[in-house]
Amino acid sequence: MKPYISKNHTKAKGFTLVEMIIAIGIFSVAMVMGVAAVVSIVNANRVSQSQSLIFSNLSIAIEGMTKAIRVGTGYSQSDGTAGITFIPSSGVGTVKYLFSEQKIIRYVYDDEGIEVSENDVTPDTGEIIVDNLSFNVDTSNEQPKVLIRLKGHSGVRAGSIKYFYLQSLVSQRLLDL
Repeated sequence: MKPYISKNHTKAKGFTLVEMIIAIGIFSVAMVMGVAAVVSIVNANRVSQSQSLIFSNLSIAIEGMTKAIRVGTGYSQSDGTAGITFIPSSGVGTVKYLFSEQKIIRYVYDDEGIEVSENDVTPDTGEIIVDNLSFNVDTSNEQPKVLIRLKGHSGVRAGSIKYFYLQSLVSQRLLDL
């Protein structure tokens, strides 16, 4: 008896080894490019969040200064444009903000001019450097104004330095009549 042999002899289906190696290579290149893009996006997001936190801290410091100045009276510039002295809302003593050695210092004096406290109000993030801070006092009309200008930079540790400029105009809440 003869063994049965099919007349529909077809070629085996599947991929050859060379085709598999080429497909895996193309897939690997696509995955490496995709992972690199995701890593880049994650790094950009981290830098953005860090910058946002830094500017938020700086805004809080500036807002504290502007609030104290707004409710104060008797503004006068001190140390050129690097400082401002005023009488706080309590009416007791004086407060002085001074920019010195890349720091914003707040001094509080009693009525005799004796220093009561000294605080560094510069945000302590390690990422921000204040290059310049100036106070321009305008007492030429009934409602004195103070223009605060701040220049600085951040991103020293991250390697991408970003410069920023902040400006705030503060008018005295109570009129000098």
